[in-house]
Amino acid sequence: MTEKPEPTTSQRTTARVAIAAFTVLAVVVLLVPNASFGAIFDLQQSGSPTGSQSGGTAAPSGSPTGTGPAIQFLNPSGHSDVVSAKDDGTNTTYHLVASARAVPSNPLVEFKYQEGTANEVSIGIATRVGTTDTFEMQWSPGALADGGYTLKAIMYNGTIEVARDEQDVTVNNEDSIDDPQAESVEITSPTTADELGWYQPVDAPAHAVIAATASAGAGGLSGSIGTSTITAFYSKESIGNEPDWIECGDAGPEEEGPTRVRCTLEEGDVPSAVTAVGAVASSDIPLIPGSGDAHRIFPYSQVPTTVQIAPASQGGKAPEGCADAVTAIVLDQAGAPVAGVNTDIHAKGPDDDIRFDAVNHSETQPPDKAHTGDPEEAWDCDAGEAAGEQADHELPPGDHDVKHVESVDGTDDAGTFVFQMYSAFGPGRTDYAVFADEDDDDEWCATEVSGRGSIDWAAGGSPAPTPSQSASGSPSGSPSGSPTGGGGGATSSPTGGGGAGLSELGPQKQVCPRSTTAPTGPPDANRDISIAADKRKVKAFRRITLTGRITADDPTCRDDELVEIRRRIHGTTNFRSFKTTATDGQGRYSVRARAKKSADYQAMTPPEGECDEAASGSETVRVRVLVAVKRSGDRTPSAGERIVISGQVRPQHDRTRVLLQRKKGKKWVTVKKDRLNQKSRFRFAVTANWDQRRAFRVVWPKQHRDHIKGISRVLRYAAT
Repeated sequence: MTEKPEPTTSQRTTARVAIAAFTVLAVVVLLVPNASFGAIFDLQQSGSPTGSQSGGTAAPSGSPTGTGPAIQFLNPSGHSDVVSAKDDGTNTTYHLVASARAVPSNPLVEFKYQEGTANEVSIGIATRVGTTDTFEMQWSPGALADGGYTLKAIMYNGTIEVARDEQDVTVNNEDSIDDPQAESVEITSPTTADELGWYQPVDAPAHAVIAATASAGAGGLSGSIGTSTITAFYSKESIGNEPDWIECGDAGPEEEGPTRVRCTLEEGDVPSAVTAVGAVASSDIPLIPGSGDAHRIFPYSQVPTTVQIAPASQGGKAPEGCADAVTAIVLDQAGAPVAGVNTDIHAKGPDDDIRFDAVNHSETQPPDKAHTGDPEEAWDCDAGEAAGEQADHELPPGDHDVKHVESVDGTDDAGTFVFQMYSAFGPGRTDYAVFADEDDDDEWCATEVSGRGSIDWAAGGSPAPTPSQSASGSPSGSPSGSPTGGGGGATSSPTGGGGAGLSELGPQKQVCPRSTTAPTGPPDANRDISIAADKRKVKAFRRITLTGRITADDPTCRDDELVEIRRRIHGTTNFRSFKTTATDGQGRYSVRARAKKSADYQAMTPPEGECDEAASGSETVRVRVLVAVKRSGDRTPSAGERIVISGQVRPQHDRTRVLLQRKKGKKWVTVKKDRLNQKSRFRFAVTANWDQRRAFRVVWPKQHRDHIKGISRVLRYAAT
């Protein structure tokens, strides 16, 4: 038998240390039941998040592609690793942003910096954006000398570190003629962890608009020349992983206010895959890299839903001249502007010589599809002469033709299209309709949204009625307003222009080649599924109906199939299962539900046999809070009497603001502000000292992403 060798002195010492360490850890685990050996090791290495200096490095947080807790810098990161707090037109701080995967139950994120091998120095505790996976902080790095540093984002569950990320940066905050401070930028829209709408034109990639402010040149002893370009980026990488920044657009900074930069996805990329957007400021000095900003975003597909016209009517305009310029703005289902929407205009009356200004304002051209005949001359309002071209739709003799132009580049980055009209003769009236020609076929389809307006030309013309300032069509049906489905408009017979309702302006057809709903499942799937909501906005606790259909060449992949409705409440990250149902013999389904919070809804059907999985686009339903009010006393108070208006906001939004407003002329003005108590109740006291009738209401302005603004019923009081 071979004898076991005696352990050496070194081995005995090592064993004793290991046993002692194990004993200490075991005792701690017994005393702290929820702790783990790995978590205790992390705690020993990094210390608690107290904001004080600490040495050492925490244990690795695991594979970046795993499913456990992870935190990742968005700003700074790969789009820009330069730190500058130069005044960017919004503030004089640098925006630190990090997003986390598998956020723990009691999260806390601390930002730190480290120079070389020196101790880590706490920058501060980050603010979590609502209940999302994103944490941010505005940092003033002015005390740091220019040079290289390592920034650290450390996530704790309570006092236990669960993940960290590190980013090497170059601080360029000092400024001189020889070494100018780096230019800087701040994204103002979308805000951090907010929704961002993406619009996809026909045969083109989807795009979104990012708004940002940027630094200007500095005088004195500075070598700064200011920002010359703001470059936009997007990332598709899952949260918790290193962003994969893709450049998507740029723009020169505006002299006043934010600069809008259109970010266009690469061919094949879809909005639903985008997780973050970024921006970097740069100057014409190429050797000085600029500082950046980046925001976590939640994407949605924009559906043009409203066209607003301003001014919607003009009166008393002199013939042989130009009317005021008209601005049309296209808004989506969330009320956000939609950029790049192909826009067409039909106009009629007071005669056949009405013309569009084809030189100034938004660029126009005659329609290039579905029209025959030679174009006719348009106008230049500034020069007062014929210029450019327009088309017309010939109507029977005795009636005035409909003139037609379309946009060259669509709505601008603010969602607007501006045009102007010239009339050689008068009196009379011009009626026009602006429609979003989404399928770009130069024909107005009933489901393409529109807005109408009119111009009254000079003496003798009847006063122009006030048309609807907006007209919106439903993606699943005809627009509201005129009997022909073309949106609201004047219904009285105008002088010199067409009959009641002016159906000659359009719509021209009921069936559209292009659906206005979000694209459905993968293009190679053998079936698709759609989803639509009967209401886009609804009061809390009201019922909504979600409907859709599975389409497939094989009826067995369509009939009696399982459908799962998934929901993502606004302010949260993920879709979760909400309801299930089954299709009927035609592949249709319908689900009724109470809407308690604003949310996106998606329909999915799982793979089965030869039938592929299919997923719909998302349908957004925004929910308005209920503001219930009651009054003390009656509606005829005596002079000097104290009246009380009280009530409650539901669902509950403790500690948020409420406004008491009274009607002043045609406007509502705020007269008092309050905060909801812990039961979401409010109370306003007002002394009755008015000599005319008064009307009050209570408003809960939007403060959380899960609900939109709520307005109470109006309380009216007699004169005192």
